[in-house]
Amino acid sequence: CGATELPRYDQNNPLSPATVSAMNAYSADEGGVGLMVLVHGRIAAESYREGASMQTRAFSFSMHKSVLALAYGAALAEGIIASIDDPIGKYLSVWADDPRGEIPLRAFLTMSSGLEKLQQTEWRSIQFNFSDHVTDIALDLQPTREPFTQFYYKNTDSQLAGAALSRALQAHGEQDYASFLSSRIWCPIGAQDALLWPEKPGGDPRFYAFLDARLRDWARVGLLVMNQGTFAGKQIVPGNWIEAIETPSVNTKHQDPVDALCVVCVSHCEFKVGRILVGWIVDDRGACSPCPSKVLV
Repeated sequence: CGATELPRYDQNNPLSPATVSAMNAYSADEGGVGLMVLVHGRIAAESYREGASMQTRAFSFSMHKSVLALAYGAALAEGIIASIDDPIGKYLSVWADDPRGEIPLRAFLTMSSGLEKLQQTEWRSIQFNFSDHVTDIALDLQPTREPFTQFYYKNTDSQLAGAALSRALQAHGEQDYASFLSSRIWCPIGAQDALLWPEKPGGDPRFYAFLDARLRDWARVGLLVMNQGTFAGKQIVPGNWIEAIETPSVNTKHQDPVDALCVVCVSHCEFKVGRILVGWIVDDRGACSPCPSKVLV
């Protein structure tokens, strides 16, 4: 990729030593292994614990969902995905003649597909996380309600959204999701190599989690979102897509806020549960609101 260094404050740091100390203490209390703070695009604080370092690729868990959304923005810009209002069956041929294939991509990106939710204690949930046929398990899920009638956070919706994007990439002659992510997002922001966890050799990655990357590179993702899809003066993801994923979605049947697209798609602050994301705060009710500052990651 030709990774580049992030600038840092050598003097005139806008964060006081007391502020940095309080941040580090909070991170340690929450079990954090790394803390990174950028102000105006420069490193103002950086620390590591528990044997981690700036070269440690950390488990990202659901932070991958934010990057999946950015990949969707790049695919939309290139016409690989025509519209997120397309039925998912347009891209997943296995559902081409299935009623579930009529569910729009938007419903999966907003976690309001209406498909059943796997319960953590059931065997299918364990298989979904650890087997070599993750996407097939998601494809077997049945509808329990109409799309867009309820937001329900579930990894299977993200897996199906990712699988649809992967099949669209293949249809347009792209090698795979990893290559597309690398060439359209990861390398343009100057990031170092990262890891995906595929279900099996040649199979789908887990699109809902496990994009393992260095802390500084997650900071780059935050800068990309904060700067409306630009990085180092270059437009990487269309600005209107960033605006769209920053806008809380609405229940189209009853016009009630769903607060879903912001949870799934845009990097956000979710500081209480230790996610290293930026741009949005998710409160205890799951509602999204913009972070107070547009200069801090």
